[in-house]
Order: sequence, then structure tokens, then C-alpha cells
Amino acid sequence: METKLPVKTKNIILDYSTKPLNYHIETTTLLVSNNDQKTNTIKADVTKTCVKKDNYGVLFSLEIKNRKQSNLEGNSALENELAWLQQKLILYCNNKGEITTVVNREQIKEDWYFYRKNIKQNYKKTVDNIDLILDGTEALLGDEKAFIELITKSEIGTLLFPPIYNQELSVKTPLRQQKTFSQFFDDYELPLSLKTTLLDHKEAINHQIIRSGSINTNTFQSAKVKRFFRKLHNAQDLIVDIDAAYLETYDLGIFNNVYSATQMMGVEIKDLYRYRQISKLKKIRNA
Repeated sequence: METKLPVKTKNIILDYSTKPLNYHIETTTLLVSNNDQKTNTIKADVTKTCVKKDNYGVLFSLEIKNRKQSNLEGNSALENELAWLQQKLILYCNNKGEITTVVNREQIKEDWYFYRKNIKQNYKKTVDNIDLILDGTEALLGDEKAFIELITKSEIGTLLFPPIYNQELSVKTPLRQQKTFSQFFDDYELPLSLKTTLLDHKEAINHQIIRSGSINTNTFQSAKVKRFFRKLHNAQDLIVDIDAAYLETYDLGIFNNVYSATQMMGVEIKDLYRYRQISKLKKIRNA
């Protein structure tokens, strides 16, 4: 008679010690589209601090410092300016680690009123549709759900606030989760199905977690995205085969905080479109 060994599972508890955690993050992006290639590298230092805990979750402050961006041409320069929106955040997370509230959103909206004027003055001659972009940013700040999604899907939000806590993580049976990148293909989103599993390294003292993803074919608007690319290239018989791969890895410290993490994403349409991004985050010595 075959003996079945118990499946190794872990319920990882979100840490709420108030000692600041300092990180360095570096993100490199490559985008090839319409015979145009753009690369960009962003480096920054990040401090994450637990402010307090209650029965429903944890309040964190997040501060981004020393941000540097390699590509400052055209709209990339404006994107660099708009990174100000996430420079200082007060975030409330549930016990799973998911961001549920941007506590200081109203203060950011007030500060934006004055910041917007400076941006328009600096970019009205170099960026087309500057008013449309600024109006869109203002609408984003007015929509709490959309602003939370922006932070959650960002590289820093992804790697510092993974939804991996207070859930039974298993070595063999993946926890099935979802992640959606809004307006990835023009107006169309890129929905991913994720499998979150615990890595079984007997020699590892702390927890290691991997989240791998692929296109959620049930919700992906494949026909509309293909039609978008055919219209873009003015070729109705164009073959549009979309391939996507996604990966997050986490090494947790002894108190279950992220010690180091990596996010990798690749999306490709042969001969038409190629997107590559890799982000690496590492805990650094506290100041």
C-alpha cells in the first residue's frame, strides 16, 4: 500500500514591526514597436515602514528617494515628472498584503493642483496633447480604485506588497491568483492567470516564493487586440500571434518581510511588437 506524504504548506504572517526597511530597486524596460526601439532604466531607493496594525490590516508609509531615469526624451521626460505622484504614500493593506486604501490620496490631489501648473509650463511646447495627459492624471487621482491599481501594478508596489500572506501556500498545489495590466495594448488590458507556490529548498532557512503567469484566455480580448494591430499596420490579413510570460520571485527575511525580489515580463508579437521588463529589488542596510 502506497504511503502518501503530507503536502508541505505554510501560512505566512504579515510582519508589523515598526523598524524601517530600506531597499534599492532597478528596472530595465525594452520596447520595440513600429521599427522603433526604446530602452529605459530606472533606479531608486525605497523605504517601507509599518506605522501601525489593527484587526483588519496594516498601515504602511512608502517613500521613494534618489530616483534616476536613463531615458528623458519626449514623453519619457513627462513620465519621469509624473513619478512624483508615488514619491510619498501612506498605504493601508489587508492581512493578505493587498493594498486597499491610499490614505494620503486627498493630500496628493491638493498638491497636484500646483504641480500641474509647473508641468504644463515646462512641457506645453514639447509634448503633444499635454492637457489631455494632465486631465487623465487628474482623473486617475480622483478614482481611488484606479490609483490603487496603478500603485499595485507598479514595480515597487508589486515587489514590496505581494499578496502572499495569511493564505495556505503549498509546494505542490499552487494558489491561483489574477493580475491585470490596464491599457497595455492601447485601450485593451493584459489579464494574467498566476500560480503562486512555495519553493521547497530544504537548505533554505526562510521562505522562497514564486508567482508565474500566462495570458488569461478567458478574459483576454484577443480578437480586439489583433484587430488593433492589423489596423495599426493597415493589413487586414496580418498574422497576430500574441505570446506572454510573467514571473515574480521572492526571498523573505526571518520576519517574513521581502529581502529580495525579481519581476520579469515578456510580451511578443512576432515581427511586430516586443516588450521586455525586469525589475530587481534588494534590501539594503538600514541608515
